[in-house]
Amino acid sequence: MNTGEVLLMGRDQKGSWRKVASVVDQQKKSGAIEAKVPDGFDRVLAVQMKEGSTVPPSTAAAAVEMNGLVKVANVILHHYIDDRARVIVQVVPSHRCEEAVRELAKKGYEGPPSPSNEIEIREEQEFTVEFKQNIKLMEQEEMYGDHKIIFREAFSNRMELFLEAADPYRNHSSEFDRGSAHFSKKDSEISRVNIDPGLVENDWYHLTDLPVALPKVEREFKQKHTLKEAVDSNAPLSNTYLRDIAKDLGDEFEKLASYLGFKQSQVQRVKCDHPFSTEEQIYDVLISWRNKTKRSLNKVEILAHALERSGRTDLGEKVRDNAKK
Repeated sequence: MNTGEVLLMGRDQKGSWRKVASVVDQQKKSGAIEAKVPDGFDRVLAVQMKEGSTVPPSTAAAAVEMNGLVKVANVILHHYIDDRARVIVQVVPSHRCEEAVRELAKKGYEGPPSPSNEIEIREEQEFTVEFKQNIKLMEQEEMYGDHKIIFREAFSNRMELFLEAADPYRNHSSEFDRGSAHFSKKDSEISRVNIDPGLVENDWYHLTDLPVALPKVEREFKQKHTLKEAVDSNAPLSNTYLRDIAKDLGDEFEKLASYLGFKQSQVQRVKCDHPFSTEEQIYDVLISWRNKTKRSLNKVEILAHALERSGRTDLGEKVRDNAKK
């Protein structure tokens, strides 16, 4: 084999690499390689062999291909500052990790935990997360969410998730519910096409773990009918009247909940409690808001203003008129 010989290698439809042509000195100097590639090859690589190398050209070509597909990356799991139950999971090439952390901080997401140690992942592989110990996905996320990422270096490779305690009464003396995020990868239908069949990862392969800690939340949603006001049908914001409001609301529900001081994770929890009834979700929020709001505050005006901000001026006026009766 000549010093610095460059071979043009082609991969056939069975995934095997074969020599297509040798590159002559003139082509090396110009940097332009011209060769007629026979039919039956789906990929072509130029491979420069060292003098005296005992590595078969087909093995060298497969190694070059794999090196181009494998990326060194980090896993980021950051919490939303105002709502720790809301998290972003992102797989980012290591050379862009610091930049990604800064970008998430601008959007209101921060650690701990710090990004993971470096992992290896190939283009188009699937990446997933599973939560363990006393942390889990909210039920609605578990039932309807897609918690996989197809890794592509040029993409953001991130997903937003909502978490909660698996057992909210466990370790009640602690200020946090604790657990871990377990990250794995495997080949997708696309990524398996690009590599030697013997290297395909058909099963989930563990990559890394990150710790997760959520501040304990008050279980306020279960205490809907304990206050006298809740059963007083003559009160301006009685159960019966709030039920009427719930029937009249629709898409404005989540805006209203936000204006009444509910975090997005709390809204998600209500949705999990009543997955098939928007009316029950709205009613749950209204009752919980009324029961936890101090009696010294003007609840009628607070609710009316929130309804108006949500685009339902008609209901805001209706609430005020009802209070005057």
